Amino acid sequence: MKMNVKWISWFGAAALLALGGCQNENKPNGGFRDVMKEARDRDNFPPEDDSRPYRRFVIAQVAAGARHDGMLYDYHFDGAQLNSLGEQKLSMMLKDNDHAFPVVVYMNLIEDGNEKARENAVATYLIDSGLQDQQVKFVAGPNPNARSSAAQNLGRFNKTESESGVASNPTSPYAPGYGTGGGNAGGEGAPPAGK
Repeated sequence: MKMNVKWISWFGAAALLALGGCQNENKPNGGFRDVMKEARDRDNFPPEDDSRPYRRFVIAQVAAGARHDGMLYDYHFDGAQLNSLGEQKLSMMLKDNDHAFPVVVYMNLIEDGNEKARENAVATYLIDSGLQDQQVKFVAGPNPNARSSAAQNLGRFNKTESESGVASNPTSPYAPGYGTGGGNAGGEGAPPAGK
């Protein structure tokens, strides 16, 4: 009889657990199912949009470069109208908010009579994007701050050349250093003995 009471109490406890489930409404997460749902949601991949950190970094760099360069060329236009490439360049220039106004646009164009119409197309795009007339400045020609003298770079060129007697990438199998990169040393392609 004592054994039956013990089994009945165990069976009753198991039945209560089965009927009640593992849910606990007093938990801040609302129970086991909510905890599992939160764990599942944490495993989701982030959205493929510009909110991801590496994309924000790339956009900031592209915007800074576009604003520093600031030049529009003939290929940014279809005739006198701004094309999608030109709109993208101007859009990137507007995203860089580290520079003060006005936004300086260098119109580095071939003189073909469309210069004023192209300038008006750019002004219209920038005003439609939220700028005012006094926040935009146009300069004809290239950006003087976006180029450098070749003399400075050529002066450092000799420092990039090696003075070593061994070539860094020997092409002859008989040259010193050839085959030392894990190749076939002493095997096929080695000079004949005595030469």
